[in-house]
Amino acid sequence: DAWLDALYGTDVRPADQYDAWLHDAGLPERASRRRVDLSWWSLLMLDTRELDTSATHTAPSIFLPSQGLGILRHRDRYASLECGSAGGGHGHPDRLHLTVHASGVHWLPDPGTGSYADRSLFWYRDPRAHNAPTVGGESPEEAKSLAFEAQGEWGWIRGSAGTVTRTVITGGDFVADLLETTGGTGTIELPCHLQGTFQVVTPGIWETASLGEAALAPERFVPAAAGPVVVESERDGKRVRLHFFGPGELFRATGPGLPGTNAPQPFLIRRAEGGAWLAMVLDHAQDPATAVEWASGGLNLTRPAGRVDVAITPTRASISHPGGKVALMGLRETRIVPPPLLGDRPAWEARALAPHAWKEPVLDGTLEGFDLGHPISLEDEHQYRRSEEPFDPERIAATAWLNWDQHGLYLAVAVRKPEIVLRDADAPALELDNEADDIHQDGLQVYLKWPEGESAGLVIVPDSSGGVRSRAVGGDPSISVDGGWTETEDGYSMTLAFRDPRLLSCRPGDTLGFDLLVNEMTSERIRRLGQLVWSGDGGWTYLRGDRGSAAGVVELG
Repeated sequence: DAWLDALYGTDVRPADQYDAWLHDAGLPERASRRRVDLSWWSLLMLDTRELDTSATHTAPSIFLPSQGLGILRHRDRYASLECGSAGGGHGHPDRLHLTVHASGVHWLPDPGTGSYADRSLFWYRDPRAHNAPTVGGESPEEAKSLAFEAQGEWGWIRGSAGTVTRTVITGGDFVADLLETTGGTGTIELPCHLQGTFQVVTPGIWETASLGEAALAPERFVPAAAGPVVVESERDGKRVRLHFFGPGELFRATGPGLPGTNAPQPFLIRRAEGGAWLAMVLDHAQDPATAVEWASGGLNLTRPAGRVDVAITPTRASISHPGGKVALMGLRETRIVPPPLLGDRPAWEARALAPHAWKEPVLDGTLEGFDLGHPISLEDEHQYRRSEEPFDPERIAATAWLNWDQHGLYLAVAVRKPEIVLRDADAPALELDNEADDIHQDGLQVYLKWPEGESAGLVIVPDSSGGVRSRAVGGDPSISVDGGWTETEDGYSMTLAFRDPRLLSCRPGDTLGFDLLVNEMTSERIRRLGQLVWSGDGGWTYLRGDRGSAAGVVELG
């Protein structure tokens, strides 16, 4: 109710008249436009269920592959990075745009779209209207996600577009942002539309400059000494500090504010030549950090409670803080393909790291002996092939881990599922078309592809004896499988070893094709209900059978 009161209590904007909208054609101009002008048809769409106002909604961090959008949430902090395509004719030049909301303030917003009847619309379609990089004045080409993972308050997103890579790390009341470029040509610009009343607290002066558009009234900041530049902003009694690092220059310009504000607003621009790097730390803690440094390998931030060290590499973010250590990975590479005429998803290529196993795991169904530092998650809607029922993460989800040595590739899978449905090896045949019976029970399908090109598929199911049964699916049948499984509090866990002599020649850095599918069965069904697919192509289970391919990539660590 309070939210609706605030919404309806806002000032009414003057009505925009635009004859291209057929319902406005030939009508007299209105002095204003209110919600009472909406058609009564909208009443037909009302949800008649009573709203539970006592419920607290907490949305998790999530990666939306169909949009290429990574969102990191913790308490009242929201940070997102745009890693998708241009979005067609209505898309904005906002590849690798950064949005940050923290402490109740939208510090770095996405401007969205203004009125189609106002000339300011052209500004919101300009790259400088977003918190997104440009190369030579142009927004980079199609973006793709390289990594996404969240663990509690800590999370990271890494994306690239053309010659630009952007990494965002959140945690501990700060947001760290690293922009790296390759190629060495072209001017790099990174606008920063910081909300509130901001000022540079680093000693220095502003001088008149040129950014190619006189209307922006640009100025360049000349610091009194070399080093990082600190900007402080205040809004609604809240305050943030931005620490800028890297070889770029800092400019101040003025452009249209957010849609609906009808007032110009100053904003910042970082600028550097190609091949440079730019970094920023947005500190939104009530008591700002006493020291913030950016070394060659990452960030060091000191607070009264202790120091936070963040090391950034292309494959992981390693964080050391007073409460312990966190390793973030979640490698995933999006493979952008033209959309099919009929289809609901693009193709996605998933990547994972398999740490070296210095001692072979126990393989009794528990996780004993496994390096659990690099989990593989199967818990998103885009990773679910459905039949009649849509995806429900409360009904099924899974986490897997891969380890390896020269004698075996080791896989542990923890499946969260309220009911385990097994078939005895000598159970009567189901006689379901051309589908093998063992895919219509809880179990796994694993697909491998060796660097030389040979591939293999296996169906592996829990056996009532505590062991596992496996069956080769086409391809190379020479891989042997052994392992075990055990029932857990929220489902079951399976640990496996894939033995193959070709592992003897593998070295760290080598890659294997890999995919993992988790079949979902319920006791009232004859056919499986659905299946989780790590490579994430979604779709439907119908006519899939046990066919599959090694659609992801595993790097041996």
